[in-house]
Amino acid sequence: MVSAITGYEVKYLNPDLNTYIDGLVKAGVPKEIASFLGGFGTAIANGEFDTRRSDLSKLLGRKLMELKEFLTITYGK
Repeated sequence: MVSAITGYEVKYLNPDLNTYIDGLVKAGVPKEIASFLGGFGTAIANGEFDTRRSDLSKLLGRKLMELKEFLTITYGK
């Protein structure tokens, strides 16, 4: 989707958890934070944040924007 919107090839990388954490640490992220981010990514992959609740919409006071619309506004030509 991002490639189609931007006109540039964007490759998707999906490293295993340890490779991801090691990469963050090598980039200067403290090990504890890298592990937290890795756990967060794993939770997302496992669907733990999937919801149909409207809490965010209520907090913002507006309808939520679809991902494609956001990416087009942000990165579109």
